[in-house]
Amino acid sequence: YSLLPGVTMGLYVSRSASLGRVLTGGLVLGVLAFSLNWAWQIWQNGLSLGIHAIELIFADYFNYTLYALDISGLSDYYAAQGLSAAVLTDMFKNFQRGLETLRPAWYILEDWARILLAVVLARVVLVRKGILLSPPFTMHRMAWQFDWVIILGLSMWLAGQQWHIGWFEKGGANILLLMTPIVFYFGCSLTVYLYRRFRIRPWIMVILALATLVLPMQTFLFVVVLGVF
Repeated sequence: YSLLPGVTMGLYVSRSASLGRVLTGGLVLGVLAFSLNWAWQIWQNGLSLGIHAIELIFADYFNYTLYALDISGLSDYYAAQGLSAAVLTDMFKNFQRGLETLRPAWYILEDWARILLAVVLARVVLVRKGILLSPPFTMHRMAWQFDWVIILGLSMWLAGQQWHIGWFEKGGANILLLMTPIVFYFGCSLTVYLYRRFRIRPWIMVILALATLVLPMQTFLFVVVLGVF
């Protein structure tokens, strides 16, 4: 099902569209192609999506962690703190259910990675011919329509939690996960722009770098918020 995004991007390139428009068309058609393929599988076999590699990686990591705790003798220490193997297993099962909820988004992100790689390789070849041009990184701005996609995902997620509508909550969570790397990219663009625009002093940069190392998730969310606004 790579045909739809491939043909769409090819048509955009033939019309001398910008890099952003080509990539957007490919990503949107990637979601459509995945949805059609998923619907076809359900209609044919009545089966849901298979376990994604991300889930298997976390499962292997958890099993290795339990094994490492056991052979190191730390399992008794953590058990005394209320974190026995049974408790840790139950916590991981809850985490695994969260990964399962986001399974469609994991598959779409995997397809998006292929599309992005194809566009990058095509740009290396075509940019010399004046095709797939783009402004400098610091001038990249997210289309305002994407904000409405984020609002839709957040609304669905909150409404699903409030009224216990499972498929609504799941749909909103998947939309938010798909939008996160896009928003993070534009947040990075704005961050670099602010750094160059205001010429931040070196000692402030050192503090920000240390804060990023100590609080990586908070830094990531901050950049995401910058990208949204």
